[in-house]
Amino acid sequence: MKVSIGLDIGIASCGWSVIDTQTGNIDNLGVRLFTARNSDNNKTRRDARSSRRLIRRRRTRLNDAKKYLNKNNFLEDKTLKNISPYELRVKGLSKKLTKGEIYKVIYHIIKKRGISYLTDEAVSSDSKESYKDQVLQNKELLKKYTPGEIQLRRLKEDGRVRTGYNNKNIYTLNVFTVDAYAEELKRILACQTQYHPEITEEFIDFFTNKNNGLVYRKRPYYEGPGNAVNPSQYGRWADYKKTGIPANNIFDKLIGKDIQGKLRASSLSLSAQIYNLLNDMNNLTITSRENEKFTRDEKKRIVKYLLEEDLTRFGIKDFCKFFSLKENDIKGWRVNNKDKHEIHLLNAYRNWKKVFAEYDVELFKIDRSIIDEIAKIVTLNTEKDAIIATLEVSKIKIPDNIKDIVIEEFSQLRNAGSNHSWHSFSIKTLNLLIPELYNTTEEQNTILERLGIKKDLRDQYSKLSHIPAKEIVKEIFNPTVSRSVTQSINVLNALIDKYGKENIEYITIEMPRDKNEDDQKKTIKKIQNLNAERREKSHNYFLEKSGWLESKFEKELRSPAFARKLYYYYEQDGKCAYTGQIIQPDDLLTNATEIDHIIPLSISLDDSLNNKVLVTAHANQVKGQRSPKQAFDELVGFNRSWDEYKQWVNNNKGYLGKKYKKANLLLEEDIYNPSIQKKFVNRNINDTRYSSRVVLNSVQSYFYGTDTKIKVVTGSFTHTLRKKWNGLEKTRETHHHHAVDASLCAIAPFIKISQYEYIYNEDENKKYMVDKETGEAISYQNYKKMNLDERHCYQVKNWHNFPAQLDPLKINDKIKFSHQVDKKWNRQVSDATIYTTRQKKTGVNKDGSVKEETYTINTISDIYTFKGYELYKKNENKLLMKELDPQTFAILHDIAQKYPAYVEKQDSKGVKKVDTSPFKIYCDENNIPGIQKYSRKGNGPLIKKLKFYKEKLGSHINISKDQNGNLVEFTSNHRKIFLGSLKPWRTDVYYDEKKDLFQLVGIKYNHLIYKKGKYGIPKDVYDELLKKEKINETAQFKFSLYKKSLIKISYDNEEIYGLYNSRQMENHNYFEMKPVTKMQWDKNEKTDVFGSVSKTGQFVKSIKKGMHLVKIETDFLGNKYYVTQEKLTGILED
Repeated sequence: MKVSIGLDIGIASCGWSVIDTQTGNIDNLGVRLFTARNSDNNKTRRDARSSRRLIRRRRTRLNDAKKYLNKNNFLEDKTLKNISPYELRVKGLSKKLTKGEIYKVIYHIIKKRGISYLTDEAVSSDSKESYKDQVLQNKELLKKYTPGEIQLRRLKEDGRVRTGYNNKNIYTLNVFTVDAYAEELKRILACQTQYHPEITEEFIDFFTNKNNGLVYRKRPYYEGPGNAVNPSQYGRWADYKKTGIPANNIFDKLIGKDIQGKLRASSLSLSAQIYNLLNDMNNLTITSRENEKFTRDEKKRIVKYLLEEDLTRFGIKDFCKFFSLKENDIKGWRVNNKDKHEIHLLNAYRNWKKVFAEYDVELFKIDRSIIDEIAKIVTLNTEKDAIIATLEVSKIKIPDNIKDIVIEEFSQLRNAGSNHSWHSFSIKTLNLLIPELYNTTEEQNTILERLGIKKDLRDQYSKLSHIPAKEIVKEIFNPTVSRSVTQSINVLNALIDKYGKENIEYITIEMPRDKNEDDQKKTIKKIQNLNAERREKSHNYFLEKSGWLESKFEKELRSPAFARKLYYYYEQDGKCAYTGQIIQPDDLLTNATEIDHIIPLSISLDDSLNNKVLVTAHANQVKGQRSPKQAFDELVGFNRSWDEYKQWVNNNKGYLGKKYKKANLLLEEDIYNPSIQKKFVNRNINDTRYSSRVVLNSVQSYFYGTDTKIKVVTGSFTHTLRKKWNGLEKTRETHHHHAVDASLCAIAPFIKISQYEYIYNEDENKKYMVDKETGEAISYQNYKKMNLDERHCYQVKNWHNFPAQLDPLKINDKIKFSHQVDKKWNRQVSDATIYTTRQKKTGVNKDGSVKEETYTINTISDIYTFKGYELYKKNENKLLMKELDPQTFAILHDIAQKYPAYVEKQDSKGVKKVDTSPFKIYCDENNIPGIQKYSRKGNGPLIKKLKFYKEKLGSHINISKDQNGNLVEFTSNHRKIFLGSLKPWRTDVYYDEKKDLFQLVGIKYNHLIYKKGKYGIPKDVYDELLKKEKINETAQFKFSLYKKSLIKISYDNEEIYGLYNSRQMENHNYFEMKPVTKMQWDKNEKTDVFGSVSKTGQFVKSIKKGMHLVKIETDFLGNKYYVTQEKLTGILED
């Protein structure tokens, strides 16, 4: 059997389909589903790891300070526990401090040592002012005061030192530089030398020396994490155990290497910029002169001009003018995402030139190797101290005055280009290529192959048994797309095994359009909102124009033809797009108006809103299969000039922000030119994105030397097929649509987009449409009256009934599903938030004593926001304040009762209610920063947060410690500090034959340990779990279930398939299961065996006596393999 394969690659799915190319029948299809890989998913763990490192390093710093102080007889004085360190820091500037006070001052400054640097790349803070502006305010204060003096004043006057809103409701930022703290400590210690001879220059230097003082001490970023004892794979100690010496830096890990194995150059480097310009020029062809290529002298001349001249701007028009050419004289331009011509013109270098000129330095006189090195340094670093450190270890000798400029202006230099990235080639490779680009007209690939640097990779995978997924994804840097491609290549390899490489005639692939799962959700939501907005605006516009009753409008809206015209009628303000003639509302019900493709569908292959307009039938007929510009040029009779039409398009409010639609309406190029037609194919059919090209080239390499044809198509193509083939509207409620889209990809090679070709007979002055298969010619007027089926648009060659195979009633049961099972050991153990508890009185015991239970505590972080108020209302009776501070509770309760939870605001549509907090309304009305807690003197602090009892303490990890740091059950005030939301890892299934009962043993990530190079659960812990779940010794282990393991449960002649999710620990033998073919169960959905799910759509049920449980393994193609017995693994013996 010869086959055509389609793959619909999504963010977390790969639909696949196989069509018999002899019969047109779908032979096999399915969906592979997996968890989308997203770097944001690991952010919590990365942040936690970073925090642990920072805490560990701060602890080391503080311990080193303690040791040094103790060595010099400066000891901790515990009687100073309640003395403000800010008071001592200010006192120490001019008065004597005791040794214990000096100890406390030094310890406090080392602990709060500030930030290292301040750049223009400062991020926004929670306040309305930028982070940088607030730091600059502090810098102004530092001209008169030390950080300690500023902080003490804020504490006394505003009641707060930490960053945030003070008691006056003014936002302050407690951020100062390390230099400021070091200078303060230096002044304090200098003052104390007169009282304590132990404080010598060496003593002061130990803490404040700028190179190695304890206040400044910071691990150089280019060393990465780890050390000789605990080497990290990400740091310079990665290979220490093998080599015995650490690497000098981790630049190779941060930058990557090129085809010669050398570190890639910065995109800001002058070598990279010159290369980019020369490579662009070698790709250009000049059509207006005999010598079609730029000469060596011309290239030298333009490079010299751009290097030496002071140019405020220099674009494509300036480039063409420099050579006395016009833009249209040159072909081969690169095109950006706005379809505009592009060329590299040393923009970043020219921006650098301005920066250096401010210091009277002419950049073109500096050696290119120095500029390249500076570019590497500013691309690699984001911090000033890191810039300084990297300049010091640089192997290129950079003059001191240039170093000073780089240090001072690194932020401007770093931001001079369009991005902070690395070029494909190293400086070594660029230096080989640049002379070749000057001296030849060849582009880079030809040169690289001629020089023997780059081998012909077209057949690199052709001799392999499978397509190497791991090799391919090395070139895809988006982690989401990388995982999608890996999973999809595995599916394709399975199909190759099943059907044979030699029997695959076509492979058509659709790649994901979004960067990650969040982007996908946002895109879907955006489209849904946009569609709803379009409907509402077009409906309201039509009702206003027509004066129709709502009932008549709703009745006519049932006509698809009328409904389709409404949006264009609104968008065009009720006018014909070509003639400007006013269209009467009733004309939308008749053939007097038509929807036309601006650029004919047979050429543009674009059936989107951006290529459609509403026109009169007459205008549509006279325009024909031409672009609007061609129709105007041929004077077809639109009753206005091209300039008038052009002005209308540019001024029409309905087209604001619609650049692609305006581009189609105003296109002046010849649409019958093959290069223009190719542009439309690339835009609307072929997917030319980088990751798509990587996949295309890799699959083509595997099939090199065969007749297999491979193509990557855009999602708009399959979307158009769905629209043209009635009944194929996509529903995202289930996963079936991925397989249907894959089937549309598989049939793509056999699709006839248009069977007719436009012909204009000049002699007869007539337009014809000629059937490309039969040669039959019909008048254009008759062609326009034909429907899509009669025109044979988007039909399948030979198999006209193919769309019928995609009927959900016929195809859904044939679709096979395969889910990636999550067996990974080292995932997040629990929610990373640290919680605390309180004992809550819940009743009376039998002996009359008060019954108390342990409850977790949660916080309402801001009661002045609507979100905070909603939390308050929901948990008002659970507030700790209700028991501990009833007077303040009553104040809040009264305000919440008296004031509404909204304010009324006027907009163009009238008065509307905007949600807000009653507490904010109260504060605004009384012109106060916040509500005060009750106190007899009326001077209570402002209320910012509220705590409430959340729930009874469930499964958790206790991290409570006593004063000595030892783990304890409860703290001294009978509270517990813990981590909650423990994450499940797997469930072991046992069968008790005597009870005829399958029993579940839940294992969580916190049960696992890492021992002797592997993860597992200690046997004693496992035995405790068996005991807890009441597993008899005679019960037999059957198998282990992980998240998304496929299971089948049978009972009383019924059976249900589902994806195992987790063991529900609250109740014995309860578990949660997800559906196989969709994301979640419907609310109250009825299932076999277990009955209805919950009203929220959650399936949590128990395994009961007599139920039979089977585990099912699936391969990438969804073939099922039933498992009834496995070997128990992962148990660590003592």
